[in-house]
Amino acid sequence: MGEVYRARDTRLSRDVAIKILPAEFASDASMRQRFEREAKTISALNHPHICTLHDVGRENDLHYLVMEYCEGRTLAHRLERGALPIDEVLEYGIQIAEALSSAHRAGIVHRDLKPSNIMLTKSGVKLLDFGLAKQQGRSRDDKDTTPLDGQLVGTVQYMAPEVLNGQEADARSDIFSLGLALYEMLTGKPAFSGTSKASVIASILEHDAPAPPPNTPATVQHVLEKCLAKKPDERWESAHDIAGELRWAREQRRTSAPVRSRSPLIVPLLAAAVIVTVATALLWRERKTPDRVVRFSISVPATNPTAYTIPMIAISPDGSLVAYRSAGPERGIHLRSFDSQQDVLLSGTEKGINPFFSPDGQWIGFVAAGRLMRVKISGGAPQSLFSGISLQGEGRGASWAPDGAIYFSPHSATGLWKVPATGGRAVQLTQPDAAAGENSHRWPEALPDGKHLLFTIRTDQIASFDDAKIAVLSLSTGRWKIVLDGGSAARYVSGHLLFGRAGGLYAVPFDLKSLTITGSPKRIVEDVAMYREGGAVHYAVSSNGDLAYLPGGIIGGRAALVAVDRGGRTRPVANLNFAIDRTSISPDGRKLAISVLSANNDIWLYDLEHGSMTRLTFEPGDEVFPVWTPDGSRILYEASQPPSIRARNADGSGDAEELLRGAVRPTSCSPDGRVLMYEKSDEGAGPDLWLLPLTGDRTPRPFLKTRFNEEDGRFSPDGKWVAYESDESGSSEIYVRSALPGGGRWQVSIGGGAVPRWAPDGKSLYYAVGREGAIAIYSVGISPAANDIRSNEPQLIVSLPNVRLFEATKDGVLIEQNLSRAAMPDRMNVVLNWSGELTAKR
Repeated sequence: MGEVYRARDTRLSRDVAIKILPAEFASDASMRQRFEREAKTISALNHPHICTLHDVGRENDLHYLVMEYCEGRTLAHRLERGALPIDEVLEYGIQIAEALSSAHRAGIVHRDLKPSNIMLTKSGVKLLDFGLAKQQGRSRDDKDTTPLDGQLVGTVQYMAPEVLNGQEADARSDIFSLGLALYEMLTGKPAFSGTSKASVIASILEHDAPAPPPNTPATVQHVLEKCLAKKPDERWESAHDIAGELRWAREQRRTSAPVRSRSPLIVPLLAAAVIVTVATALLWRERKTPDRVVRFSISVPATNPTAYTIPMIAISPDGSLVAYRSAGPERGIHLRSFDSQQDVLLSGTEKGINPFFSPDGQWIGFVAAGRLMRVKISGGAPQSLFSGISLQGEGRGASWAPDGAIYFSPHSATGLWKVPATGGRAVQLTQPDAAAGENSHRWPEALPDGKHLLFTIRTDQIASFDDAKIAVLSLSTGRWKIVLDGGSAARYVSGHLLFGRAGGLYAVPFDLKSLTITGSPKRIVEDVAMYREGGAVHYAVSSNGDLAYLPGGIIGGRAALVAVDRGGRTRPVANLNFAIDRTSISPDGRKLAISVLSANNDIWLYDLEHGSMTRLTFEPGDEVFPVWTPDGSRILYEASQPPSIRARNADGSGDAEELLRGAVRPTSCSPDGRVLMYEKSDEGAGPDLWLLPLTGDRTPRPFLKTRFNEEDGRFSPDGKWVAYESDESGSSEIYVRSALPGGGRWQVSIGGGAVPRWAPDGKSLYYAVGREGAIAIYSVGISPAANDIRSNEPQLIVSLPNVRLFEATKDGVLIEQNLSRAAMPDRMNVVLNWSGELTAKR
């Protein structure tokens, strides 16, 4: 139905594929509908193994799609040479299943999965042609779901039996087609064939596929049998499960593959690795011996530089699984069994952080893009849980209680909230007692009696969370009492409270009936990763006392300023004995407004010429995200008590002025000083960009409000354009949009982008990209024209480790680097049967 051309996108300097609807089809309403369906379907998908849609449009009577250019050949073309090696079958099968799982999570059924719609490229599989795809639950006017005039729309040889019988296709139908593709890769020929379409249909309906080759691994044979079951209910529940099974088969082949070494050292090293693997499994099995304490480490991908601000690991109640957040190549929340050397990425958790298990261990809760979510550990689409309040970034902890509720802290200056684990409206349970100096309740943890919660209290007086307070909340009365001074993130196990303090893990006897401390704290682990300024402690404990933690001790605490010119040459500016959150450079480039991270975050002014510091804000709670007015006279910022945007004179005189009440975050002032751009998240949704007039009628209005996340909006120096970060393509990229209503928008980053910053002359735009443990800063030239933007190909300026933020200067950029540990360690320590030692010592 389409013609595809290779073309060159001169604006972004990349090859693309342009698919057009031929003239003979353009007048056919059903063909146009199918073409439009393909565009809408692909636009809803973002996955490395699904061909990306860049643009869609119409030029006179010519309908077209601009798509990712995939260089390679189709699987059908490869199969002309016969069967694929088993290792290739597994690799391609995993990638196809992952792509299909992504589509199914979005509610999309492909309905035409076959080798000719699977492209093999240098970067792996690309799933193509969603022209017959269907959004589940939207069958109205969808004439491709059933036979039409005695004809089946699609490819009969790859259809599921229920579809051939005239039933509606669903995800299980795609799984049958996936099984057919796997079979053909293994054998080099279709599973079902015949001399006519009718005979092929009869073969699919009446016969089983011939057995695959005898050397096919048993796991793969099992995958095929379940994929090709005649009844949909007997097939795999999800493509995610298929990917997991194929990964297991791949790992089994890797660990059992013969070794051919050119070096005499290789064999002993590999043998040692096998011994470690076997020993870990044996130690795991010995956990059934109650008096045996088992200790070992497992490797995990290192996370991104700012991941330490929120807990990143969880352990299932029975101690059989750990979940952890990774920002490595497979970004998201991973599951691993202690008796396995592989983990599984939970689909749909790419932006997920702060994992926690349900009491039955069948679900994982997590936070993503300001929303509280849950997902089955067996796979499936994540579900959003509440409305009524938005989490500020990653929130401040959550716990799934035995009473079927999830208790959480939405942000850094609030009380505790409750929402049904099945979803619903969130309600507030606690409000910090301002009279007692409380400004935040965080890190809730349900006690096993189902009637109380542990949580951490931050007060105005503390210098760090080493001095925070641990309290117990009664869910029946709503009252709480402090049970321990000095510590954070408490958990209960075997008659003890565990908590973090000074980079270590402590245990103290605790009576569950009287809810009182009955002994003295003892340090049981020396170096647990702990973010002292926010109170996050990276450990988890199961109900039977198994412990998992990330080593590292105190993290956060110091920063450096580094100047980088346009040629990439670096020059140290200052070392600071405190941690930095957000910054904003003054219009004259002489001062830096800094949100200083401490137990209470405040905004300070740093004089770049003299190296002196002046405190600007003194309110209770947090003051963060400073923004200068264009004349340099005032600084606008986000305050937490109460949540609002406020303004202060930059010379420190006078009182703060409240500009807007609510959980909102300022990002940029227009050059004339009349309008403030800020971020606002509606109920259950991510951030959008809004405008607040600073003179006259101060009624806010939306600037960019979509179903995607738009962040960090920045006015250009002439006020005609706005640069911002958006994930509308499925990953974060930088866009420039006209500041006028109805104007166009252009993507200027390639391969990811965050933190847009205009150069003072407006002729270039800087942005950041995470690259293998470092942050790369790029510059892209901007040439405004009438109602249009021309951008050059981005140029790398510098790549440095531990970068947190940066600001644009007249000479280049000013980078803020963390000097202390900026990334989580690449291993997790595990202690099994550990709580028995506590019980024995009591």
